[in-house]
Amino acid sequence: MSVHLLTDTDSGATALYCSTTDWAFGPVFEAREEAEAFLRWLRPLDPRSMSEANLHARFSDFVPMIRATGKSSLLAAVREAGRHGLRDRASRELIRENWVSSHRRRVPACNT
Repeated sequence: MSVHLLTDTDSGATALYCSTTDWAFGPVFEAREEAEAFLRWLRPLDPRSMSEANLHARFSDFVPMIRATGKSSLLAAVREAGRHGLRDRASRELIRENWVSSHRRRVPACNT
């Protein structure tokens, strides 16, 4: 099993949950894209194996970094694609991957 995301359809707020235990854990993210970026940044670490204190510390390191690299530009790109009819998952994933790859040099890897 693995970590999945729960997203509120009205606000976009997203939380992590373990599909093995059906238990939500960790921070509440402003948007699904932010949660996805956090999980990518943590790789290869599994957030389920981290203590709450360690997960909180990693999140505290991640938030200012992702916001400084243009999280709002990622969200804006996804929303803009929706306005142009690119509502399918494959289109949104392509936009996210292009954004992540263009910002990868500016976002350092998570140190263990």
